[in-house]
Amino acid sequence: MKIIFPWAHPVRTVARATLLALPLACLLLSGCASAPRSASARSTGTAPGTLATQTGLASYYGGQYQGRRTASGEIFDVNKLTAAHRSLPFGVVVRVTNLANSRWAVVRINDRGPHTGNRIIDVSLAAARQLDMLAAGVARVRVESINEKGQPVAGIAPGVDEICLARLSPEDLRSEGLAGSVLP
Repeated sequence: MKIIFPWAHPVRTVARATLLALPLACLLLSGCASAPRSASARSTGTAPGTLATQTGLASYYGGQYQGRRTASGEIFDVNKLTAAHRSLPFGVVVRVTNLANSRWAVVRINDRGPHTGNRIIDVSLAAARQLDMLAAGVARVRVESINEKGQPVAGIAPGVDEICLARLSPEDLRSEGLAGSVLP
């Protein structure tokens, strides 16, 4: 009497090998794929959470979020110069320049967003006023890191009146201890 093992049958062995190899090949090839980059945003940052310069669309958020907690745990205030960014650490200070009119504002990252795919930053109502983007609601901007190490700048903390900081000239910012700034 001859005993035949089902796993030894050539047709079944080939079918089983194909069924095992196909998911394994898909898994391996998916590791080679990269996430699609938005055509509206360009970054020269070198690592996640770092930023040298980023260009893209900005929007603003205001009254409907007044008094709510941000992702950092801080209470949102429309009158403070703050912003939401997807990856920069909380407390990092950046300069946002409206490319249509060259107006700029220095903001502190304290929230996550924007939650619309083609935008790179959401600024507070106070920052939107300084950027002169209230009427349009959206503006093409350049976001530049002021403190490139990703650490909060000394003297800029939650609750501090950031409007004073935003009115400083680039030379004043450098003299206030913001050496290494990428400001012109």
